[in-house]
Amino acid sequence: MSKKKGLNRVAIVMIAFILIVSSLGLYFFMLGGVGQQTAYPSGLYTESEGEPPMFQNHFLNVTTLDKNDIPLNNVFVIVFENNIARLNGYTDTEGKIAFEMPTGEYLVQFEKYKYGIESEYLVFGGDTDLSKSMEIEEQLVLGIPSWLIMVIIGVGIFGLIYFNRKDLQIGKWKKPMNWTEHARPGSWTFIDKSTKAALYGISLALLVILIAIIVPNVPSLENMAYYYVVLGGIALIALWMEGVNKRYPIAALGFGKKDALMGNVLIGASFALIFIGITGFASQLNILDISTINSVATLFVLVIVASFFEEAFYSGVLAPTLAEKTGIASSILITGLLFTLGHGFAYGWALIPLIIAFAFREVATTIVLYRKSWINVFVAHAIINMLSVFTFVIFTG
Repeated sequence: MSKKKGLNRVAIVMIAFILIVSSLGLYFFMLGGVGQQTAYPSGLYTESEGEPPMFQNHFLNVTTLDKNDIPLNNVFVIVFENNIARLNGYTDTEGKIAFEMPTGEYLVQFEKYKYGIESEYLVFGGDTDLSKSMEIEEQLVLGIPSWLIMVIIGVGIFGLIYFNRKDLQIGKWKKPMNWTEHARPGSWTFIDKSTKAALYGISLALLVILIAIIVPNVPSLENMAYYYVVLGGIALIALWMEGVNKRYPIAALGFGKKDALMGNVLIGASFALIFIGITGFASQLNILDISTINSVATLFVLVIVASFFEEAFYSGVLAPTLAEKTGIASSILITGLLFTLGHGFAYGWALIPLIIAFAFREVATTIVLYRKSWINVFVAHAIINMLSVFTFVIFTG
């Protein structure tokens, strides 16, 4: 196959993907799933414009203070409605931020480094002043910050991996096959028939559960479930295309060598704990209120479905395909950007979580392409999502 034909096919696949993602983004935008960063009232739908009262917005004026009633600046304030981040922004030097929004029920969350995460339920019926006092509440274990404990455990697991690298089948880091240039067709496909069969079975089972159980019975997770139905469906179709006809410009990765399974699992656990500690990760997926956070459905969707389908697509199909067609470097960058875009559509456009999502994907894709397996980052992803849920319960429960 000539380079020109190969590039044309890559272009077709990328255009199709962009159209799908754009359509999905438009769908979530129409549902109101896109947040806005607001520092001052926007002036939309005010009484002066003559809008009917039922369409009027009102102002939520937020003030954040420390325990001595001194204003706290740079507090990240997020307004959630129906489990989606609608509005967000940072308080100014006077500890203030104002949002304009319609009446309804909201969860307002406050985050600041070294301060305990605070939340307020708000039945918003008109102009409201909300004052929130925050206290320094660094989580300590035997006098050691919890984030440092995470890093120590993660580094300890990494040390265990290193000193047992032969038994765990952890090879040396070899020079990349194609850092900036394309590789021969099929060179980035590392998946066997048994793994494909397992992926088909697990994916179909998860899709059935999402469509038949989650969507009709858990309204708060409906939009998220649709996102993962689309993502999982695309991953399945791409995997099927890769197996049916080798002419399709698609590469795929599986779970790697069976002898290296334990090593990959430990790599994922080490990565997750170190990542959580270094980023000061506390609760970056706090998109669910207390009434839904403890449900089995929520844990299932965030820990199992989200982790599996995101890694099946981004790590199992997209990363190796881009590595084969455009090079490893561009694969790492593009996968990170698309992953961040997908998170914005699914969870809202809160800045800090999106930056952390991008950082996670950059490291995750590097690990995936090095190990030629995505079981490691699936484990890491599941651990991070699980701890985000439990952390939310600890801080707000």
